Amino acid sequence: MSGANPFSSAKRRLARAKKHIRTIERQCKAFFGKKPYAHIIEADPQTRFEFHKIRLTKPLPDTVTDLAYEAIEGMRASLDHAAHAVASRSSVRPKDLERLHFPIADDAAKFEDLLKQKGTRDLPSDILALFRSFKPYKGDNFLIWALNQVRRQGTHRLIVPVGLAVPQIHVHHMTARSPGPVDLMAPQWDAEKHEIVFARTIPGAQLEYNLNLSFFVAFGEVEGLKGEPAIGALDDIAGEVERIIVATEAKAREIGLI
Repeated sequence: MSGANPFSSAKRRLARAKKHIRTIERQCKAFFGKKPYAHIIEADPQTRFEFHKIRLTKPLPDTVTDLAYEAIEGMRASLDHAAHAVASRSSVRPKDLERLHFPIADDAAKFEDLLKQKGTRDLPSDILALFRSFKPYKGDNFLIWALNQVRRQGTHRLIVPVGLAVPQIHVHHMTARSPGPVDLMAPQWDAEKHEIVFARTIPGAQLEYNLNLSFFVAFGEVEGLKGEPAIGALDDIAGEVERIIVATEAKAREIGLI
């Protein structure tokens, strides 16, 4: 068949999502490069110990979350556009095209139910077999299932709540002048307070230290991706989405749809 490539729209949506991911990466690098944190000492009124902390002084830019969600939307839409590309060149009725989506389910049985829905069931058998080979459901193709989960949740807590999760602290030099013990603690990120506690001393202890901190942004309270490094996960999802689009286009060419 002649005419414009019906997969152009799917590819454009994916390309735009990839640009968003790179923008997120640049914004995070610039944000943390300004060292938006401070060293503080807080006393516990119950134990009288003093806790040495590193606390963020500025929030992560809202645009990081906005761009991440737009990237997720774009990648999910690109799969739908790929499904539409083959449906529009096959026997799917025009009124069924409006509700046709790339099938993603929670398990294999529910995935098969999606393939029986109007529109999807009218796709060429070779295309349905290809979609089955992607196994786009929980437990098999985790990346595509997670993409769909995040897209369905539509949460504003996509990245910001734990966007600064689990930094690593390297203590190059520390000396203590203290009549009591100095306890170095395994640094754990407190997502609510946006801080890390790294040492505990008795009141009046004097510590000297040099710290190198590294931060990364992570997904927040979202099923399937909670705590996962956001940029790496988004890149992995984009790679899997691209694999599906390329394979679907190749199969469409093979069977003469384009």
